[in-house]
Amino acid sequence: ADKKDEDAAAKKRKKEPPKSKGKDWQTEFLRVLPFATLIFACIGSLTALIGDDETQTLLALPARLKPSSDAPLPAFRVEIFVRRYSRSTRPWIQFHCDNALFTVNVACAPDARHEGGRLVCVVDDELQQLERDEGEATVHPSSLLHAVTSMTTGVRYSLICFFHRKEEVEVQ
Repeated sequence: ADKKDEDAAAKKRKKEPPKSKGKDWQTEFLRVLPFATLIFACIGSLTALIGDDETQTLLALPARLKPSSDAPLPAFRVEIFVRRYSRSTRPWIQFHCDNALFTVNVACAPDARHEGGRLVCVVDDELQQLERDEGEATVHPSSLLHAVTSMTTGVRYSLICFFHRKEEVEVQ
């Protein structure tokens, strides 16, 4: 009977959604992200993983780039995913601009945990390398030229949010 109870409990645990919030959210997505990219189907999926307050903070970040004018920001469609970088899976990303209005890039672990894999960008014609701690986010217009340097050792995870302008629905 004990073996059947253990088996039933194990099956139940497999069916339950993750309950992690706050600091241990990284452990949960590392479990489901062994290779390259985890795509969130909706904001609710991210909220279930990191919590409502953290999700709302994340979604509010593009407003910090808003000019001081009274014009409101447009409505956004948000594309959310976690990227895994390692020497063998995604060793680097060449310089590029994103295809969105704004990008939010959150370090899911401190840069000190791996060698290489640094976020670099070109600002005022100068190359800048960013050192980030776990949970620190960079927020930038997607037109910013940026890259990820070559991974040497370890694994790097980033939570990426692309904020796209919501297409207006035509009224007929």
